[in-house]
Amino acid sequence: MLLNPLLLVLGIIIGCHCQEQTPLQKVVESGSKFNGNLHKELANTQNGNFVYSGLSANLVLSLLTSGAKGDTKNELVSGLNLVQDDKERTNGYKQLTSSLNVNSEDLKVLSANKIYPAKGFPVEESFKNTAVNDYQSEVENIDYQNKEHAAGTINEWVGQKTNNKIQNLINPDKLNPETKLVLANTLYFSGKWVRPFDFSWKGSFHSTETQSKEDKTLTPVLSKNAMDNRFALIGGQCAIEYRQKSSYNSMGHRELI
Repeated sequence: MLLNPLLLVLGIIIGCHCQEQTPLQKVVESGSKFNGNLHKELANTQNGNFVYSGLSANLVLSLLTSGAKGDTKNELVSGLNLVQDDKERTNGYKQLTSSLNVNSEDLKVLSANKIYPAKGFPVEESFKNTAVNDYQSEVENIDYQNKEHAAGTINEWVGQKTNNKIQNLINPDKLNPETKLVLANTLYFSGKWVRPFDFSWKGSFHSTETQSKEDKTLTPVLSKNAMDNRFALIGGQCAIEYRQKSSYNSMGHRELI
């Protein structure tokens, strides 16, 4: 089964003054734990820079869990730190997916899910209903006997949902007649910063400590006065808060980081 790599680290913080958590808050909390574990794993296995979306991976794997049973389901719930109660979990993800997409002048966040079961592969109607109604997912049967056509169909959908920022995602050689199901998730983000990067002047950038001054690279940089954002060292990783300009950011209970 193939899962879709994506291009953005996205976190969602939900604030509430009530004591008992809502299904949405439980889903977000479990997703944050999953995201932290995923980042640790990627940091230990990747040599260079990497970009990922914990939210996208969590969405598509939670959708998979809705169609699983027995030990497979138990392992998915445990490994993903998912909300154990099925009704609470699906209600939480239904609220989450319905509030994700934003299309304004300053911010575009477009999330999409799609299930590609093989032609003739039995998929229970209850799973299809959950996918469509709770995860806002599309469902399309596809013939994996023709791997070139199957890959082209999936890649075309991915391109449409990401404004063609992601192309040729699926290599036909990764598909074969034994492929029964592909779950795809895309996440498109385009936003304006509260403090835009100033491209009017350049500063030195050194890739290594031993790099000579003659080898330095000039690149557009931010001025020191503009860097009034919060900064933290978390588990040996550097993190900086940089806010995007959007009314979505001022809604009080929802913030993209």
